[in-house]
Amino acid sequence: MKMWSEEIDEDEKNEIVADIQDMIDECAQKEKAEGTYVRFNDLEQIAKHIQSFKDNLRIIVEGNGGITVLAKLTGIPQPSLSRFFNSNTMPRRVTLLKIARALNLSQVQIATEWVR
Repeated sequence: MKMWSEEIDEDEKNEIVADIQDMIDECAQKEKAEGTYVRFNDLEQIAKHIQSFKDNLRIIVEGNGGITVLAKLTGIPQPSLSRFFNSNTMPRRVTLLKIARALNLSQVQIATEWVR
């Protein structure tokens, strides 16, 4: 909250709030997460393909109306989704599951794409 209170740029303040909301949503997940878990030994290999995975997922998103539509379907703020697709960071499991549900992809499809 200190970062938010000291920030002058309104867009940056909104992004900070969106990030905080993502963390709250992740902690508040009440349903049991299903799907394939990634083994620790696979992380280095997976990390090499993060952007490729996100680029392929972005094609699916664009085919389904784009990030604005995805934001409405998932409840994830548009700035957060933009950062998700434009960064090389590992995506959060809860974020992937929300996107999978919004795009009617099975969790297995997301996991299969992710481990390529």
